[in-house]
Amino acid sequence: MHGIGTVVFTVKDPICFSPYLYRDRNLVERFFNKIKQCRHIATRYDKLAANYLAFVKLACIRLWLRVYEYTA
Repeated sequence: MHGIGTVVFTVKDPICFSPYLYRDRNLVERFFNKIKQCRHIATRYDKLAANYLAFVKLACIRLWLRVYEYTA
């Protein structure tokens, strides 16, 4: 068993981790995953940025209405 030894990692600087930033990042990622369920947005059929942005806004409104419907 030559060449096998124990490896000990020493961390000089602790990893910068903020649970608040992680929560916000997770929220944004989940939002984009929900938006990408709409096939038109995921494949980006529109050539013009204005048309694409308009469709993203429509998808956001659709998601918001769906959430609002369940809470009301």
